[in-house]
Amino acid sequence: MEIVRPKIFSKYKSLICGITTRSWGDFKEPAEYKKNSKRLAKKLKIDPARIVKAGIQNGSDIVFIDKNKKNYPGDCLVSSKRNIYLMVTVADCVPVMFFEPQRKIIALVHAGWKGLAKSILKKAVKKICMKYGIRPENLIFYIGPSISKCHFEVRPAVAGLFPASLITKRSNKLFIDLKNAAKSQLLSARADTKKIEVSSDCTYCLSKKYFSFRREGKKTITAQAAFLGMKK
Repeated sequence: MEIVRPKIFSKYKSLICGITTRSWGDFKEPAEYKKNSKRLAKKLKIDPARIVKAGIQNGSDIVFIDKNKKNYPGDCLVSSKRNIYLMVTVADCVPVMFFEPQRKIIALVHAGWKGLAKSILKKAVKKICMKYGIRPENLIFYIGPSISKCHFEVRPAVAGLFPASLITKRSNKLFIDLKNAAKSQLLSARADTKKIEVSSDCTYCLSKKYFSFRREGKKTITAQAAFLGMKK
């Protein structure tokens, strides 16, 4: 069973991070999450009770975690504690990981179009830097697999929430580049472009590898999990 791992974090041996693929099963539905998170924890050699899962709100709430409750409402989880493993579920939305290697700060964001329209990443960088007294250029980022602009068609009202540079028009249809929207927000928050890795994987295109809400159109969403934590 495959886990997609960020290359940009590969030298930091204390980090446990990655994105599950559909071979791991669904992490959204509660019973499936319980079963599959235990399997994942066994693979990662961590305690499943130390996983903190975001209760996705499709907003821009940023939650600072200092102990391992099972679920926090919000789309951005932040921690400076070791042996806490942050998790968000995604099924086309953009998973974004933050790491500050000097102070050992981690953050994991579920960045959907609604969150990006509310500048969730820019807000997250600002709040994290203010709380911990760190500089945005010292943060390292991974923008993970998500739906690419080739398939993310939106209504004009949604397109109007984003800069024109992020919109593509084809056959009178409008498409948003969510990954570039995410990167643009990080850069506007003074992140270092050399410290941002962007996955080329499209969850819609790679049907054998990822779940995709847009492709599968299910009423009950199936999703992969993005996870990030630091070993003791």
